[in-house]
Amino acid sequence: MLEQLGAHVGKRIVFGFDRHLLPEVDGYLAQLAAYGAVVTDTDPERLHYLSSAERVCRRVRGRPDAVGVLACMTGIGVSIAANKFGGVYAARCLSVADAEMARTINNANVLCLAVASGAALNAAIVDAFMRTPYQGRKLHELLGLRRFERRTRDRGRHRLGATEPDLRFATVEQIGVPTLASRGITGLLADLDGTLLGDRQDDVPGSVAAWVGGLRAAGIDVCIVSNSGPARVAPVAAALDVPFVAHAAKPLRRGIDAGLRALGRPANDVALVGDQLFTDVWGGRRSHLLTILVAPRSSDQALLTRLKRPLERLVDGGRVAS
Repeated sequence: MLEQLGAHVGKRIVFGFDRHLLPEVDGYLAQLAAYGAVVTDTDPERLHYLSSAERVCRRVRGRPDAVGVLACMTGIGVSIAANKFGGVYAARCLSVADAEMARTINNANVLCLAVASGAALNAAIVDAFMRTPYQGRKLHELLGLRRFERRTRDRGRHRLGATEPDLRFATVEQIGVPTLASRGITGLLADLDGTLLGDRQDDVPGSVAAWVGGLRAAGIDVCIVSNSGPARVAPVAAALDVPFVAHAAKPLRRGIDAGLRALGRPANDVALVGDQLFTDVWGGRRSHLLTILVAPRSSDQALLTRLKRPLERLVDGGRVAS
């Protein structure tokens, strides 16, 4: 995790390699065991750098308690493959200085070794990588990597994939500060009807008001971005003491862009939460925001929303609640 401070010592070590390391693999395993519990993940039927990189990265990405170590002849192949996985920050290290910089500057969570460097040098590289702590240097720059990950992911998806949210929760109250802060989020655009309130509801629930207050106390500002008119949105925004954008026309970007201006934050620092795939999630995807889908707060919904729900369930594999 990019924002996690400290060293890798004591974490679970997921180790992968190709055929070039086979004669020396036992020595590497013994060395790695000095830093944490070692799990070897390779394909016994196809000992190849690509399959090893995939297996290791799937077990490491998004796991603050895990670190990956990969090895191939040059370290180049595994490093290229590993960095195709979101949440993996792999560094090919050919010296102790490389390993130290990969930790102090880049907070890398996967070490890529060149078998050609030799066991003795690689032992010193592993030691530096495991013991060197990350102390938050240039964290604001590192968090910008998440923007690249979201953009490249979105551009590579099938069009229907544009409605796949990053996160799912039953209600907005379940979205905690750690969930947002750990992803570098400092601003939240929130849909109104079905998300903060039921479609026919006028009074703000106390739990929602407390949730918004908790976010703001933690430095995460909130702006309501709704396709409803100002007569509907303004009273709720006033009750919560947050800015709003009415007639947002989601999934078009103009209303979301207005919300970003109201928050005064760039897109890579902002998440959008809503209860609809074709307005909230799709709109957030188009603006390269972190997207969060919640279940609708009430089954008493506007006619247009009810008409869209069957198609949403079809696109989402039956997961969207009615």
